[in-house]
Amino acid sequence: AAESLGRMRAKEAVNPLIEVFQNTKSDSSVRIQAAHALANIGDLKALPVLEKALYAEKDICVLNQLRKAVGKLRKKINQWK
Repeated sequence: AAESLGRMRAKEAVNPLIEVFQNTKSDSSVRIQAAHALANIGDLKALPVLEKALYAEKDICVLNQLRKAVGKLRKKINQWK
């Protein structure tokens, strides 16, 4: 479901996806999909949440996707400069 929301760039899904991502009790694959979807949607509201998680994330698979998501969102900011 998160993948579809990302492809559709569903901005209304940003807050629920942030909540899913922040729930560390969720399965890592679910959190990975949420981070990926947030990057694809491209709403910069997610950037501070994902950046903060870079320092706390313990799951290496989630961390790898998190780095990609943060990079994609930062690239979007740089395109505006």
